[in-house]
Amino acid sequence: MRTIQLTDYEYMMCVLFSEESARSQQKIEFGNKATAKRFNREIREDTLCGKMAEVAFARMLREDYKIHLPVNYEVYPRGEWDDEDVIVNGKLIDIKSTQRGRFLLIENNKINFRKEQGKTPDIIVMCRSDLENRLVEIVGCISTKKLVDGRNEKVKRLKAGEFIPGTGVKLQADNYCVRFEDLCDIKSAFDYLLEKAC
Repeated sequence: MRTIQLTDYEYMMCVLFSEESARSQQKIEFGNKATAKRFNREIREDTLCGKMAEVAFARMLREDYKIHLPVNYEVYPRGEWDDEDVIVNGKLIDIKSTQRGRFLLIENNKINFRKEQGKTPDIIVMCRSDLENRLVEIVGCISTKKLVDGRNEKVKRLKAGEFIPGTGVKLQADNYCVRFEDLCDIKSAFDYLLEKAC
């Protein structure tokens, strides 16, 4: 696990992005009309949580691996989005974040949508963002191949309406679910990725 404290400037840029981006985002989760409507505050917080994780991940790459990647602050119109968060040595990396969760949750439809486009991420990195203290924990990662192959016992396939394990929170869509403790160590994974690429 790697913890990064955002600077005042980094945090301000994330806040400005989340406020601007919230104006064009859908009021329903995952574009799914069966899910509960989201309020502007929730959209802003979700967007801030995710953008802080992207900034922290970019900082980790710069500080630990001397890889400089710009953070995308472009706000897209509704119905448009970026294809992936980061590309490192030809590998597509998707960055996810939560505020209080203990599981990596990825909606099945998102993986299927990316697959149909031929843009499935190679690696999914999971973070936990503390909005109040401007801290991001880069918890770990998993390859999409291991996530979806059906043989990994650490990956649960949860249906809409089922509870997130150990919580009273019902899922609004089918999800792949992995406990934080079962994710790969971020440093080991990236040391291997970069050494193999070299």
